[in-house]
Amino acid sequence: MKKIALFTPSKHSYSETFIQLHIEGLDSVMWVYHDGEQPTKCNDVSFPKLSKWSIRLYNWRYGKKWGWEQWSLFRSLQRNNPNLVYIEYGTTAVANADVIELLKIPMVINFHGFDLSVYEILKRHQQKYEELFQNTTTRYVVVSRKMQNRIIQMGARPEAILYSPCGANFEYQHVSPKSEGKQFVMLGRMVEKKSPLSTIKAFHQVFLQDPLVKLSVIGTGPLLAICQDYVTQHDLSDAVHFHGVLNREAIKQVFSESCCFVQHSVVAENGDEEGTPVAVMEAMLAGLVVVSTQHAGIADIVQENCGYLVDEHDIEGMANAMLESINHLDVSLEMTKSAKQYILSNHTSDIHLQEINSFLR
Repeated sequence: MKKIALFTPSKHSYSETFIQLHIEGLDSVMWVYHDGEQPTKCNDVSFPKLSKWSIRLYNWRYGKKWGWEQWSLFRSLQRNNPNLVYIEYGTTAVANADVIELLKIPMVINFHGFDLSVYEILKRHQQKYEELFQNTTTRYVVVSRKMQNRIIQMGARPEAILYSPCGANFEYQHVSPKSEGKQFVMLGRMVEKKSPLSTIKAFHQVFLQDPLVKLSVIGTGPLLAICQDYVTQHDLSDAVHFHGVLNREAIKQVFSESCCFVQHSVVAENGDEEGTPVAVMEAMLAGLVVVSTQHAGIADIVQENCGYLVDEHDIEGMANAMLESINHLDVSLEMTKSAKQYILSNHTSDIHLQEINSFLR
């Protein structure tokens, strides 16, 4: 039986539910290394700091110039002796690959989005990424076809790659949305690549044509204040409700009160892109009409008969699609049926875990 050590920068981030999914759902995860890209804890226990003499001895013995962080990790992995290291994010792999490679432990690197798109990260880690892609014992999990093509272009072996979006939680299939209602919902961290203000501006255009519409906003982040200011300045406070961060049960409740899920993802100025947003898949599984953009992995799953996609930054196009979703209920109903069946057949969290566990065998 494999004994897996999973590396993740953060263990309990509300916006990274897929990390907890992997910790709980991958076969034989026995150790979780966390608390930074270069971990300082294993299973919530901090590494002991090594003496200067121990560090000097290790550096002399192995011909390195490492500090206590690397050698503490080295000693922990050496003691635990995992068969495999599963690493969340390419940036985490770069920070720890030298230690793992010294111990000759095979790696599986799960890329999620920003780690293969942010220009500065790609520039800074180009050489190390190329070295990782040349390692014949290393394999990769990607969450969008665009990411798959990108790492092949960077030198990864196609047969070493698994394409598997993180998947929707099965519970969302039991949500009964208000298909004849006029409430839209958006969900996610309020950051540039999700362009929350674009979604709110599109909603504003819809509101000017139909003042009965509502928008529920779930999540928080650095762009929250800008969005709140826009809502106040344009007298939308009665139509737009900011919920903040909600747990899964509360999210399902808001979904049940809504008819349409909206997300205007874009490539950020620094190159940051989505992978395949779990929220979009869960909205599809919940039976909501999805209105989003032709962006990264979103285009892989929201096919022509499963929702509406517009170009990035096309706010008017998004507003028109939102109006279509509430004004043509027969079309919307067919879309939601197709979308729900597509996710159930291809992209639930259970399917995702089955794919990865099979890949790791």
